Amino acid sequence: MYRFNSFINTVIRLSNSSLAVRKRIKFKTYSTATFDINDKVGIITGGAEGVGARFAKKLLQKGLKVLIIGDNIPRDTQTLTNIKNQFGENRITFVKTNVDDYHQLTALFGVALDKWKRLDIVINNAGMNNRQWETEIETNITGITGGTLLGLQYMGLDQGGRGGVIVNVTSVLGTYFIDGFDRSLGASHHFKRTGVKILTMCLGDTNTPLAENISETTLKNLPLNKRNLLPAVVKELPEQEVGNVASDLIYLIRKGHSASMWISEDNEPLYEVEYHPSQKFRPQLCKL
Repeated sequence: MYRFNSFINTVIRLSNSSLAVRKRIKFKTYSTATFDINDKVGIITGGAEGVGARFAKKLLQKGLKVLIIGDNIPRDTQTLTNIKNQFGENRITFVKTNVDDYHQLTALFGVALDKWKRLDIVINNAGMNNRQWETEIETNITGITGGTLLGLQYMGLDQGGRGGVIVNVTSVLGTYFIDGFDRSLGASHHFKRTGVKILTMCLGDTNTPLAENISETTLKNLPLNKRNLLPAVVKELPEQEVGNVASDLIYLIRKGHSASMWISEDNEPLYEVEYHPSQKFRPQLCKL
């Protein structure tokens, strides 16, 4: 089992250094080895609809075997049959579960290992914006945290795994926790130990049901003079298609370097957001 106490203490200590200045970098190249997706095994949370479903299809096309988990598994059995017929019965499995529940999530990681005897990629994609704030935090933060820790536990070289890739998907409007968390656990000294790349993918306005539905709760929390303004402002944002996001994901898995944060928006090429750590913290962190 993971040594969670010391592990979490390290996360808290290192995340204090995550505040920095952003700058946009396009077309930057890295010397890190390309990650081969073909014949690997992956888990996608929230993979039954929207962006997650397109992620799954794109990864299947690239040769991945996929376990899709979430609470909105397609109700149309013909759709499931068509997908399995297209990619093969043994290459895709759907399981309905609550990703907020760490025990359920743990069991489903075991399902992937039992079925395919390995795990190489974890895409933490489940998200929401239309329920009570407690549930929203459980899904958008707790669910991603649990999926990341389980990914490290089952894929980490130091845990007997093969290494791998974790991609945490969030919005460009909700990056602060996830970015600090991912940069802490994906830092070079952790990557050398685990062999697991941890990447942050931030999506701009994307054509999905989740983006279309601004909840009544969100509107009620705004001043009266702003409630009618928000939907109009959102409609003016440059919207991208899910196909662009899926292509960006493939590039990120293959080429992204651990502890990096990337933005996919407006149907443009994926680009990295670079942070410059505090000059006071940097010398101390290099000693770790």
